[in-house]
Amino acid sequence: MWQHFQSLKLPYTTPAQSRRRYSVTADILAYQQCSIQYGAFAARRYEPALVVQLFYGTIIHQVLDRAHAHFRGELGVPQGTLPADGDIENYFAEVENALVARRIRAVQNARDQALKILKRFNSLEGPQLYPRIIDTECRLQADQGQYILHGNVDVLADSNGGDNGVEI
Repeated sequence: MWQHFQSLKLPYTTPAQSRRRYSVTADILAYQQCSIQYGAFAARRYEPALVVQLFYGTIIHQVLDRAHAHFRGELGVPQGTLPADGDIENYFAEVENALVARRIRAVQNARDQALKILKRFNSLEGPQLYPRIIDTECRLQADQGQYILHGNVDVLADSNGGDNGVEI
């Protein structure tokens, strides 16, 4: 039976080259900070001993995202209402509970420090920043020829200069 297909010729096409994707923070900045550590965690897939950085970064971003949603009036309060310390504590607890459900915990010092920073940021920067925010957590991607660079922009805000500019 296979003899019937001996003369069959199929055109050969070279497979398309796939390009690697690099994250601005997870790859580029991590490599710049320490190439050996980057190799251990990114290339060899070792797991870090502590997940404090993951906890800290996630809780800061997600609580601030909720604080901005609060200001936009999306969380059951009038639009333009600044979150109070109690609101920040509630949003912190919500995010922390979700992280704990994913087995991401922080030592007490890191937890307390994150909450303190969030409250301070909210009271000092929130009144000037929240009204200027255009969008949060915007995905970006740039073709760099041999590779693709991707990541998220935490905040897009109106520029203070009044020139219709945007700040990242």
